[in-house]
Amino acid sequence: MSNPCGAVHQPLRRTILPSTKEMILLTNPETGYEKVHRQAEQIFREVFPARGLTLRDGQIRLCHTMLDALFGRDVALCDAGVGLGKTYAYLVACVLWQLQRPRPMQRPVVISTASITLQNAILEEYIPFLSVVLIQNGYIQDPICAVLRKGKERFVCDVRLLTRQKQIKARGKRFRKRATALRDARQCLDLDRLPNLPRHERQLICYGTDAKPTRTAYSPRG
Repeated sequence: MSNPCGAVHQPLRRTILPSTKEMILLTNPETGYEKVHRQAEQIFREVFPARGLTLRDGQIRLCHTMLDALFGRDVALCDAGVGLGKTYAYLVACVLWQLQRPRPMQRPVVISTASITLQNAILEEYIPFLSVVLIQNGYIQDPICAVLRKGKERFVCDVRLLTRQKQIKARGKRFRKRATALRDARQCLDLDRLPNLPRHERQLICYGTDAKPTRTAYSPRG
């Protein structure tokens, strides 16, 4: 194209206008409460399905209910069927809620399970998976920290153990395997780490209210 006047060409500037959704967020910044509910929708509808998890509307509703209870400091009694995905629902709710709390107000969240199997699954499967997914998608920076707290009946009492060992020794070689299992208990106070110990023996040597242990029978981690 000719340029008879010798004008200097200026490069065209490309202006990208924000989308309608972005404009709404810019004019009306969302609150922490609104943000966590939006993030919950993204996690369950986009992030989890991308990792092979099934999308369940009931699970999402349960997570929103948990968030409402946490933000309102209310009590939520929820009845959900098997296979709904309750564990991820309350874990995601707790994590998102903690992220919106000022650091001085952040406190540990206590989760009480109905079975040891679920307790172990939360520590060994659910939380590690959730940590990886949330870190990879930018929701958190560090892995979720979880600590296992157990009741005293899940640990060995030295006094009861010594008494039981004497009883087994007096019964002779027929109880050799039982004696070996009790020696293992001496080295490991955590009864959950003694799979070869019969249930009856566990009840006889666990730390109870009437026992006076000679050393602390407590473990802060699983």
